[in-house]
Amino acid sequence: MDWNAWHKLYDSSTALQRRLELVRGQIAAALGAAPPGEIRLISVCAGDGRDVLGALAGHPRVRDVRARLVEIDPELVAAGRTAAQDANFSGRVEFVQGDATRSSPYEGIAPAHVVVMAGMIGLVDTGEIPGLVRCLRCLTARDGRVVWTRNLDFRDGTRHSMAIRKALAEGAFKAATFKMTSWSNLFRRRPESRFVVATHVHLADPEPLPADHGFFRITDDDGTRLSA
Repeated sequence: MDWNAWHKLYDSSTALQRRLELVRGQIAAALGAAPPGEIRLISVCAGDGRDVLGALAGHPRVRDVRARLVEIDPELVAAGRTAAQDANFSGRVEFVQGDATRSSPYEGIAPAHVVVMAGMIGLVDTGEIPGLVRCLRCLTARDGRVVWTRNLDFRDGTRHSMAIRKALAEGAFKAATFKMTSWSNLFRRRPESRFVVATHVHLADPEPLPADHGFFRITDDDGTRLSA
């Protein structure tokens, strides 16, 4: 998977641009809902961090944020670090190059008040969903919020997104928002992809973060494994 090429689609895809707008809005709302004091934020498979960085820009609580964005692609990490520096977020936003499906990159920051999983859940097969939810239970503080997305036109996305939502509910996550682009055309294929953008609130105490543990695996649409 060429993630740099994928990110370039933001320049031409109105669907991705709309999704980015919704994700930024829900991240901003999650930051606003955090308790007083430091706000810890984690982004899983963060790419170049344009969603988090955009949400932080001008946010009234930006000075409270300590963020860690985990991404395996070195070029995207470099681009994200440059963007964070240009936005004067270097002391608040840390990019870590590593496998975001494992526990190690989150040591020292989990559990977080805001966890972002944007653009990667479609690569998590149904059998890996329990591990994904366990990951979120470790990464998310009580009353913390998870912002996630799902492409409805990729790998049976509508059914898969409902399975994710069901598993989150069973794992003590309550839906706070659940938005779909092109809502009125949910069951009609459109030229541009349709997306879910959702926020869930963690209603339980976080589970301890295990040491050097692989929570789940992600695979490309041709079956190629993209994580350990």
